[in-house]
Amino acid sequence: MPLIRKPSGEAAAPPPAGPDELLNGTDDERWEAARSASTVADSPALIDRALAQERNPRVREAMFTSLALLGTPPAIEVAIRYLRRQAIRGIEVIDYAYVLAPDGSMLARSEPDVGSGWIMAELDPALLDRVRANPWFALKKRRPEAYGELTTLL
Repeated sequence: MPLIRKPSGEAAAPPPAGPDELLNGTDDERWEAARSASTVADSPALIDRALAQERNPRVREAMFTSLALLGTPPAIEVAIRYLRRQAIRGIEVIDYAYVLAPDGSMLARSEPDVGSGWIMAELDPALLDRVRANPWFALKKRRPEAYGELTTLL
């Protein structure tokens, strides 16, 4: 079998999908646009508009993943607004704060539905640094099977 070499030099990455794909594309185009939205700074407003009309759970999951990857205050605001809408519509949403250790054990948890409040937990900075040094840290605790309630139509 002959060896085929790719041209030297890196291929340019495709540009992130635009608003048309996220709002009006096919299921696969909307999913791809939602996945690439985390690379666009002003995407929380676009994702907010798209979530209001999206019916495909897979695409909604990708939208929530992009919001989480962005992690900016506007992205968090959009995600929280949709979580609260679920609570209003009768879907059970556990509304409490918690602090988890790197192994996933719960260090502290507030009581549900008590209003505003604070929780505190003692964290070992050296342990956190060791855990974060692992390149798989961000992906290890990902649980897409738990996204079902978040990705269903509101």
